Amino acid sequence: MAGCGDETVSSIEATVAGGPAPQIENPPMSSYSGPGSNWQYHLNNDGSFEITRSPVVGAASDLVITGDFATTAAGFLQMTVIASSGIDAPAAETSLWALEIPDYALFLSPASTSDDRMIPMIQGGECITNDLGNNWINVRARPSDDATSAQGSYFGTFGFTNSVGTSDLNAQYALSAGFPDQGTTTLEPGFCNDGVMRTATSDIYFSSTGAVMAHAFAADEDGGFLLLSLPRITIGSITDYDGSYVGVLSDSGAISGQNVLPVAVTCAAGVCSGDVVADVATGATAGQPFTADLFGTINEPASGFATGQFSMDGGTGSIACMVDNDVQGTGQRMISCTGQSPIRGYEMLNLILASTN
Repeated sequence: MAGCGDETVSSIEATVAGGPAPQIENPPMSSYSGPGSNWQYHLNNDGSFEITRSPVVGAASDLVITGDFATTAAGFLQMTVIASSGIDAPAAETSLWALEIPDYALFLSPASTSDDRMIPMIQGGECITNDLGNNWINVRARPSDDATSAQGSYFGTFGFTNSVGTSDLNAQYALSAGFPDQGTTTLEPGFCNDGVMRTATSDIYFSSTGAVMAHAFAADEDGGFLLLSLPRITIGSITDYDGSYVGVLSDSGAISGQNVLPVAVTCAAGVCSGDVVADVATGATAGQPFTADLFGTINEPASGFATGQFSMDGGTGSIACMVDNDVQGTGQRMISCTGQSPIRGYEMLNLILASTN
């Protein structure tokens, strides 16, 4: 079923009752949605935005945020809250920011006063009729998960079979030495409505782009985990990803208030050197450098992944990244990683990067 798409519509050309139809006021130019509650994000043609959150799909919103946005010279979306209501609503004039890969995915800074986690979303509202063979990474671990454990489930391969409505985590790799595989898990079948398939235990968000987000095992006592699944792209050479990037560093092991940070990165021959961005408007950096060295392996332990080490603040942890050197045929490159926090190795980090050149 079709849901809220991302087309920009300035007017309805059809006529109604013999006359022209009225113009649509302020149509959304891009819409994104994602789980972990149920988040919706709309960017409008007049430079305004709306964010809504509901406890579950189909429930009334318990948080609504509106305001103005602009794309900065540094390559981020910057938002200013004008009005908000609901549980833990941010105050007027609060500044939010996001990384947008246009009409594909969006990664929002914490939007409520009680949260310190990245909010990942994909272009939303579209059920699909085709099968999928994707990769996936964990973008919000279970509270009890240990990223150093050989029994972890942090990245792997994802399949969707439309004829039976099932999603499979065909491979589930840990982040410990050797990336041990936990085997296959099948999520229960369900019916898709407005781009979301609700099953007995999970909520799965689909997009016509082939991107998927899922709140897997949401019904479990510990709340399950969130995964981001993107089309599998075999890596030709790691140098295909040389260039400049902006992105999001989300580290569950960081000190409070530093869990989700904007970053600027330059990748050359498999080594991505970055710094935290102090000002998303100008791109000025904060002098908090880090390195993601992706010289470990390419196309291992599954096609489309690069693995290596992430280093920051004197600590190091393993990292695994799914990559795309031509997102939706636009020429933009995207690197999406999960790894061990260099501060507390048992915690998980995510590094999401989008090219700017």
